[in-house]
Amino acid sequence: MKKLKLHQYNVISRFCEDIAKGLMLAVILGQMAIANLTPLERVLSILTSIVLALLLLFFAIYFSKER
Repeated sequence: MKKLKLHQYNVISRFCEDIAKGLMLAVILGQMAIANLTPLERVLSILTSIVLALLLLFFAIYFSKER
């Protein structure tokens, strides 16, 4: 498999960053949509989204530093 070029790493980094921002925005705006869930389901939904956003931000940082 070929090694990616610097601009390709930057594209992956920006993509992961944008998806992470979207997930965090969805958590904030989705509070009304999950109001009818049980408290445990609500917490699990929010935590899953936050963990996924943090993971994507980690990948964004990782790929932005790749050379």
